[in-house]
Amino acid sequence: FLPEPCSCGSRLRRLDYIRRRVAGPAQLDANCVLTMEELDEWLFAVPGVIDFSATVDSRSKPVQLSIQLLTIGEAAAVRRQARQRVELLPALHDLQVKKDLTLAIQAGVCDGSLPSPAGKRKINKMEERREK
Repeated sequence: FLPEPCSCGSRLRRLDYIRRRVAGPAQLDANCVLTMEELDEWLFAVPGVIDFSATVDSRSKPVQLSIQLLTIGEAAAVRRQARQRVELLPALHDLQVKKDLTLAIQAGVCDGSLPSPAGKRKINKMEERREK
């Protein structure tokens, strides 16, 4: 919350800019975190991408990042462009250099209906269970 009152005179507390969700980032290794906001920025810039989902499997070595695209137009061309964009993501650079990341991108063409989302968009994470 912001300490200053709203310029409109409202007594309601004001929210500061939200940078990311607490449960949102995916820890790929000790030094690498990937956020949904980064993926949004890089993938929605690709012409033809209308939606996507992402899953990180940190149980495997190398870490597996799987992205499923929903596209309009030629799915194969959109998939190639999306792969090029994701490979340029600064957050993934070190993992790619060390060959500690496997990237899998699938693309399907939208049939005219969009699936209804089941909650907020997020990176799905497959992690080893930790002992409590």
